[in-house]
Amino acid sequence: MQFLWKHFAELVGKGIGLDVLAEFFLYAIFTLVPLALPLAILLASLMTFGNLGENFELTAIKSAGVSLFRIIRPLIFFISLVSVGAFYFSNNVFPLAQTKLWTLIFSLRQKSPELDIPKGEFYSDIPGMNLYVRDKENGLLKDLMIYNFSEGFNKILTSYAL
Repeated sequence: MQFLWKHFAELVGKGIGLDVLAEFFLYAIFTLVPLALPLAILLASLMTFGNLGENFELTAIKSAGVSLFRIIRPLIFFISLVSVGAFYFSNNVFPLAQTKLWTLIFSLRQKSPELDIPKGEFYSDIPGMNLYVRDKENGLLKDLMIYNFSEGFNKILTSYAL
């Protein structure tokens, strides 16, 4: 999620439609489900049984003669269903969502490559050139310095654009 919110302003400023942004967020959510689901189930079960124990409801159920296995049986059944669903999701949906998410990210980078260029750092992914961007505003690169060393380091050409 940190990646999504960090680059949200850059994604919106590219002239991308809401349908593409919704697709991007949908695929990103699908990739987070296998990470969040086990922790969510653990937290929910701890809070439920902790609340039952805190209010002495577990003690009352046990004093009524109900076994602990009978109390936990619905949870075991529910967790079994969730485990089968999580396995299906991780085996079929997750790889497809990852593939589509990264395909969409690479196509968005091709549409407007200024997403890759960081501000305040040298960018050297273009062969024979280094770029330095001091600031970025609304998808525009401000104070751009281009170092062209394609003819060797002895003959570096420097260009500067405001």
